[in-house]
Amino acid sequence: METRLREDILMEAARYGNKILVTDELPDGEMVDQWVRVSCNSVKTPLEVYEELQLDGYPVDYERVPITDEKSPEELDFDILVNKISQADISTDVILNCQMGRGRTTTGMVIATLVYLNRIGASGFPRTNSIGRVFSSGSNITNNLPNSEEAIRRGEYTVIRSLIRVLEVFNTATCLVDSSTISWVFFSYK
Repeated sequence: METRLREDILMEAARYGNKILVTDELPDGEMVDQWVRVSCNSVKTPLEVYEELQLDGYPVDYERVPITDEKSPEELDFDILVNKISQADISTDVILNCQMGRGRTTTGMVIATLVYLNRIGASGFPRTNSIGRVFSSGSNITNNLPNSEEAIRRGEYTVIRSLIRVLEVFNTATCLVDSSTISWVFFSYK
């Protein structure tokens, strides 16, 4: 897709004397159109820019995850981001962007923050295998139920207690996502 866009830009430039019409925004918010001279060497895809940076010795990596604007990312998109960010050195700076720099970028920043906090052990999530599950095994539900009417009268509903544990983890996760969003907004405006 990026290569096709580059080709389209160069074809348009060939029609207009090696110039393309670009709309720019002035500091006061006014939109202005201007003709910009371009050449084969000045129009590059993001991948080409990163490859040049690598050739110049910069330790950068490029990963394109196509996520449709204004739509929820798919599970695979999350998996790709989590996997890529988890494999990077803990001190690696992660740069994310999308066309508008808000929805998809924010989602990526929250994922990056959560992965980072988990990697340094500051996520607040208990280290168990049953996070997010009411029962560790759905097949033994009857074994987890109170075995007397007296236990039920005392409010010892195992299902409710298990649900409360899950909700406590959910509450921790919600607070963590909220704080990571606030952190990224704060750090991006330093």
